[in-house]
Amino acid sequence: MLLAPVGSEVAFPNLDKFRHHVYSFSKGNKFELELYGREDKRSVTFKAAGTAALGCNIHDQMVAFVRVVDTPLAAKTDASGAAQIRNAPDGPAKLTVWHPYAKSKDQVAVSDVTVSPGATRVTVVIDVIAAAMRH
Repeated sequence: MLLAPVGSEVAFPNLDKFRHHVYSFSKGNKFELELYGREDKRSVTFKAAGTAALGCNIHDQMVAFVRVVDTPLAAKTDASGAAQIRNAPDGPAKLTVWHPYAKSKDQVAVSDVTVSPGATRVTVVIDVIAAAMRH
């Protein structure tokens, strides 16, 4: 998963020996990068906030996601599932957490939080589809 601001150009290099045909049919960020080979690179500019689910017409098992955001207050979790958002203004806020396999509507969980001076820690638990059930 890649987190990208609206308007970002994202490169899709081909670093292996197989040709790829990368696409997304996601609303607002539809594109198709027709067959390209080793050491070729194609780029796409993501113009709309939301999630672009990516696939490869040649390799069905290849799936990826670009979460396109329209705020500087966004972060991707690390390997332990923790993320830090810096410079959030103090006061009430909505915390939106997205996961590609969350069982919630649009794969989003929204929590009301209050940001206080110093560090505010929030724990969010998301119910996800089991790996064996994803394909």
